[in-house]
Amino acid sequence: MEKLLTLNEVAEILRVAPSTLRNARFRKEENRWPRSFKVGGSLRWDAEEVRAWVEAQKPTGAPQAQAALPVNRRRVGRPTRAERAQQSARRKT
Repeated sequence: MEKLLTLNEVAEILRVAPSTLRNARFRKEENRWPRSFKVGGSLRWDAEEVRAWVEAQKPTGAPQAQAALPVNRRRVGRPTRAERAQQSARRKT
């Protein structure tokens, strides 16, 4: 008999919150996560399918370079003291 995993067990294996898996099922995003099904009203996952899904997520071939983060990312919200000083200096000239 195949081993069935609970929501909390799968969440722990995948290192995500249980609500992430629950919400993905509700939003019909099942193709992004291991396939789940209901047994007596509770969500369950086949342990072998979860293992195979995790293996399929691993990158193949040469590692890809990660994109660099933007250096001058615009901060949202109230300006800092330094930004306010720059703004007032610009206004005075």
